[in-house]
Amino acid sequence: MNNRHNFLSTTLISVVIFSTSCLILTTQALPDYQFRIPNGDKVIAPSGEAWPGVGHYRSTGGGARNVFGEDFAAAGHRWTVELCQKDSDCDGFSNGQELGDPDCIWQEGDIPQFDVGITHPGIADTERSGGSAMESTATTSSSADTNVAAAGATCQDFKFEDLPSGYSNTSFVMPNYLVPAQHTTYVKFAFKVDFAGIDSYAVRIDPIITSPQVVHHMILYQCNSEPTDFLTPNTRGQMACSDLVAAWAVGGKGQCMPPQVGIELDSSRPWYIIDMHYDNPKGLEGIRDNSGLQITTFPKSAVAGQNYQPAGWLWAGANPRSYNIPPGRGAYELTAQCSYPGLPTSGITVFSYALHAHKLGRKVWTEVQRPTTNRFLQQQAAADCPTDCASRAGGMCPLCFSNPGCCGSLDPTACNPSGACCSQCEICDGCQGCYAQTDTCNPNGNPAGNQIGGGDNGLGEPAFDLGCDTRYDFDLQETRPLAEPQVIYPSDILTTHCVYDSTSRTSVTVGGDATDDEMCIAFFLYYPVQPNAKCMTTNVQNDVGDGQHICQIKGQATVNDTLCTAPPPDNLSLASVGFGSLDGWLQIHIVCMILSMGLLIPIGVLVPMVFRDSLASNDAWFRYHRILQSLGVLILVIGAAVALANVSIHFMQVHHKLGVAMFVLVLLQPLNALVRPHKADESTDDENSSKPSTKRTIWEVVHKGLGRIIVIASWANIFLGVKLLKEWYSASGGLTKGLIGFQSLVIVVLVLVAAYKIFQTKKKSTTTARMEADKSSGEAA
Repeated sequence: MNNRHNFLSTTLISVVIFSTSCLILTTQALPDYQFRIPNGDKVIAPSGEAWPGVGHYRSTGGGARNVFGEDFAAAGHRWTVELCQKDSDCDGFSNGQELGDPDCIWQEGDIPQFDVGITHPGIADTERSGGSAMESTATTSSSADTNVAAAGATCQDFKFEDLPSGYSNTSFVMPNYLVPAQHTTYVKFAFKVDFAGIDSYAVRIDPIITSPQVVHHMILYQCNSEPTDFLTPNTRGQMACSDLVAAWAVGGKGQCMPPQVGIELDSSRPWYIIDMHYDNPKGLEGIRDNSGLQITTFPKSAVAGQNYQPAGWLWAGANPRSYNIPPGRGAYELTAQCSYPGLPTSGITVFSYALHAHKLGRKVWTEVQRPTTNRFLQQQAAADCPTDCASRAGGMCPLCFSNPGCCGSLDPTACNPSGACCSQCEICDGCQGCYAQTDTCNPNGNPAGNQIGGGDNGLGEPAFDLGCDTRYDFDLQETRPLAEPQVIYPSDILTTHCVYDSTSRTSVTVGGDATDDEMCIAFFLYYPVQPNAKCMTTNVQNDVGDGQHICQIKGQATVNDTLCTAPPPDNLSLASVGFGSLDGWLQIHIVCMILSMGLLIPIGVLVPMVFRDSLASNDAWFRYHRILQSLGVLILVIGAAVALANVSIHFMQVHHKLGVAMFVLVLLQPLNALVRPHKADESTDDENSSKPSTKRTIWEVVHKGLGRIIVIASWANIFLGVKLLKEWYSASGGLTKGLIGFQSLVIVVLVLVAAYKIFQTKKKSTTTARMEADKSSGEAA
């Protein structure tokens, strides 16, 4: 007994020492490339798909490298300043900006500067760049008297000398705000700026970044009244300001208006709010921030008579009271349909957009549906609505459908079938929203009623997207320029789609302004400004579609396009890989797992289970059992060590989790053997008694049961591993079929041997019992 315990103790100590050594050696020799770049485990492609294989065309890794993978390899698989500053995919954002290290200061093992809003450095994010390559610019200016960020592509042709002599720069910045050391902070601060009581045009907006290590994004709103909750910086309170002026996110540039266009700033509405997001994963303390936005303006009177076009924001969104998002949904889609019949027949020109949802938002896009029927074309040529239709009394809209009804529809008869205006008027969110969806007075409502264009709406398939982000991120809200400005006509229908992921919620999420509520709005910067261009419609369709979409913005490349180099052919990027082409650590892991968990440990469990009687001499069965188990455990440690050193725990699959559990249970079995109780019942004086003690019985149930569970779970995990080998590492069909075939053969052989031996044992036992019964009968006779 002492020799047996000594052997087990020595084996256990050897296993522990060997496992520690293997983990140290393999960690040093085979690093996980994900952790050699900042936020390598958080990369999201423009399609919205998680991309753990950052340097490869295949999201799971393996196969051909993408442009970032080539650059990373050229840098010696290290994060260097040169690699950080490079724009590998030519989408206008440096690798550092995309991976959360815009200042290129990260070193392996550090906490990145930012850990939200992470994009792919090897796949062009054309939704942010507008689909064309742009020069990468620094985040802050080197000027001694300003920290204004360099402007982006929309400001390339902007010249201050072309502005009227009375132009000025107004800064909306945080008042030396002490940034909390917590990870995430959303804070708002109000300003009163009346531009000396003169209505002005804003023609350029630039970010001012004084604390680039924590400033992540900001939004500037204009208010209708004094926002008393935010006269000092405040992380709480209700914000009644909703008129968007500008939005910026890390990596973004300045924004300039097209020639002869400016955003109108009404001096009678002097209150503004800046909504700032600080991302501080390092928990930095003592940072005083003065970041914000600088707006270049001049009086409208300075360009009177020069055909200057006032710009404004057109809204296309869902009334928050019209939807609730159920919990536990991975892709819950809703749509909000808006129309703007009051626009001039010549249309308006949209040149930028900003999309808005909250934390559950994953995709937002707005489709433009353009009429094709003659009736629509005829209506487009009708006269504009009279000015009285633009007036609203107490938030209601009794004048929206006044005779002859042209504000709700350019068809004079649509809302006046009896010659009188209908009276069922609801809260107005645009003229077409004044009447219930089912009311025939709503030209865009009742499917069987007086719809514009007839029963089929006169609409074909969506013509194009006016704004689109299929990888929407609450922490990357910004104004984005359109590659090609688009004209929107009064007959166009704008349908905004929002897709939410509510799997993190256990209760219904309501629509509302609070961060934990949800919203669905698209903002479009356009000219010339028009009244009644805000649509927050109740015409909302819930739980529609499958959440899938490919952006169709005119002039913008598709979401997965690489601007620097064309993607490789499918047969190259998705090429199958044989065993010899796999990484060395993966080859070691496969061989070790098949030998240990697939063969040696199962045979070691089988020996005492069915060969105990036939190998009873000198406890031969036990010697074979411990040799097989010890060898299996040692090989298992090698295989597990190389896997743990090379697989990110952040992307653990079922195979990884089950493998770790089996590894722990296998190491517990020798410990269990060390505490094995004596076999004889302690209540008797006979050590050779065949009756086992209660402790020994419990121990045997646990030890044997655990061993059999390990075998069955390990076999299942090998098949899961083969599946993962194909999905993650592009293993060839020959390799995966070979592994499955070998393991299946081993299982069949071992099961047949076990079944045969159990049958033989039971047959022998039955024969022996019969013989003893016959003998007893003879003696009795």
